[in-house]
Amino acid sequence: MRQDKTLKIRANHYITPYMQLKPNCGSDRAFVWSVVADFADEMPKQELFAARFANADSTFVFAGVWSVFGGALSVGVFGGILSLLGVF
Repeated sequence: MRQDKTLKIRANHYITPYMQLKPNCGSDRAFVWSVVADFADEMPKQELFAARFANADSTFVFAGVWSVFGGALSVGVFGGILSLLGVF
């Protein structure tokens, strides 16, 4: 997953069935999740990620794709699916 505007790689990990997508601070537009090994900086390290969306509809699509495909995707493929759906 790349950061808007700079296109720097910010997330490079698999989404596993063990990861939990949680609402961030009660917001209806943001989620957080943690990973044991993210490779965005080429060396694996534990990370906590947050994603905030422009509207609640995009957030709903993100959560739906996560729940359907979460155990079988890398972040790159996940981001590609979201791009096709118009979320990113």
